[in-house]
Amino acid sequence: MEDKKDSQFNRVSISTKDFQEAQEYLGELSEGQSAVVQRGLLVAAIVSYSRPFTTNRSGEKSRATNTLQSNMLKVLSKSAKELHEKILGLRHTGVAHSDFDRKPTSRVPFEGSGVLIRSKTFNPLSEGIDIEMFKEMAKNMESCCVTKLIELNRSIGSNKYPQGGAAKP
Repeated sequence: MEDKKDSQFNRVSISTKDFQEAQEYLGELSEGQSAVVQRGLLVAAIVSYSRPFTTNRSGEKSRATNTLQSNMLKVLSKSAKELHEKILGLRHTGVAHSDFDRKPTSRVPFEGSGVLIRSKTFNPLSEGIDIEMFKEMAKNMESCCVTKLIELNRSIGSNKYPQGGAAKP
């Protein structure tokens, strides 16, 4: 089993890539694109950004902690923390899951053959997400992760792998 600091290092490393991925999607988002492309990029950014804060596989064989430590959020301003909570909420209720409140549906009484349904599709574009703040938030979280990687690397030390060798995957 890996040391706790190694597991933390691995989660922070994975999270760094997740924040970079979110920035890539947000960077490609522009008003000249079709609504489908815009929605797809925003959904992908929400998923990527949220991964570090949702429970990942854990257990004896896991080589990374199951979530990023919540104290990493200290780099966010009050308004960015509010956006962070909104992004995670959207991920939980409309992107990764189909909560009824986000995707309401109802049967419409109808006397003919077939069925009539009234429903609403979830569209993250209509949620008032400040895209520039979202980009900045992902960038700040990435930067915080890089700082944490350096700190963890120093605390783990180079003596663990003699002669400058690295851990075997």
